[in-house]
Amino acid sequence: TLYFFGVFDIMVEIMPSGDLNKTIQTLTGFDADELNLMQTVRCAADCYEGAWSAAGETGDQVGRVLVLDDSNFHYCVSVMAAAEDAGNCADDWNEILDSVTLAEG
Repeated sequence: TLYFFGVFDIMVEIMPSGDLNKTIQTLTGFDADELNLMQTVRCAADCYEGAWSAAGETGDQVGRVLVLDDSNFHYCVSVMAAAEDAGNCADDWNEILDSVTLAEG
């Protein structure tokens, strides 16, 4: 699912667990070992967070990604903006990514 919020976009996806590199590559265009991913635990799931920048057809882009891995699925949230807008999005991005949790079912 893709959401547009003014100068930045939010992407939410659920992918099969098992191949973190494939998930990160799908979300960012980079292999996991090309990014400095931080690994923590959130909601009893492995949590991976990272940032990237890339040149695009419309200019340079900056993004952040969060992946929660519960061994069944990768629950993914990415945010992305034009490089010139990304600095102004930091507080919003922190709030959005910090709010991502898995509900108990």
